[in-house]
Parts: sequence; structure tokens; C-alpha cells
Amino acid sequence: MLTWFVVGAVAVAAVVCLVRLASHLTGHSRRVNAYYAASLGAWILHRDTAARAAALTALKVADPVQRASMLAFLDICRSMLVERGSSEPEIREVFAVLATDARAAEWTLADVVRAKRELAAVDVEYARALDKADSRVFERRYPEVV
Repeated sequence: MLTWFVVGAVAVAAVVCLVRLASHLTGHSRRVNAYYAASLGAWILHRDTAARAAALTALKVADPVQRASMLAFLDICRSMLVERGSSEPEIREVFAVLATDARAAEWTLADVVRAKRELAAVDVEYARALDKADSRVFERRYPEVV
């Protein structure tokens, strides 16, 4: 009887740990999405090339499903700017280049590590914030982005 109790307790503890892990990962995905959206804002509004690298690195870090939603967000942003009369060729080019880079390939873990190193070489603060999935880095640098 005691054995079944112990097995049951271990099973319950394992389920609780799995639920907590899944919740943490879901929260992390949301924070990476927020980081990506804020980096796009910093890049578009301030022509911050380090923010562009941050957005592209966030895309590389994301899994394929999350990356697809991030690219859909990019398309929505582009459409909104075009609808609001921003016909600047530069804006269209900015979105086209990022979308092309993002859709270029499925990245390996080595590619992700390389992208993170390249981001750190350009802007250490952005790289550290991506590791923590902290979108507030862009708010601190550009309060009007948020």
C-alpha cells in the first residue's frame, strides 16, 4: 500500500513539474514575441540597425510555429503602414529584406548560437535582453516605441 502511495505521489509531482515547465515555456514564447515586436518598432521608427539584428535573431530563436506567427505580424505591420499612406520605398524595402532573411532557411542550433554572438557584437544589451526575453530593453532606450 505504501508503495502505491509513493508511486502516486511521484506521479503527481511529475505532472505538476511538467505543467510548470509548459507554463514557463509558454510565457517565454510570449515574451520573445513581445521582444520581437518591440525590436521591430525600434528598427522602423529609429532606423536602429542593432534592433533589426535583434528582430532577426529573435526570429531565429523561435520555433517554426512561433516564427510563422512573427512573420504574419511583420506582414500586418507592413500592411498597416501602406494603408496609412506610408508609400516610402524604404519602408517597403525594410520589410521585404527582413521577411526574405527570416524565410531564408530553417536554422540549426549552431546558426542560432552564431546569430546571438553577432547580436552581442553589435549590441550587448539587446543580446542579454533576448536571453531573458526582456522586451523592456527597447522601452528603456526608446520610451515612445511602447
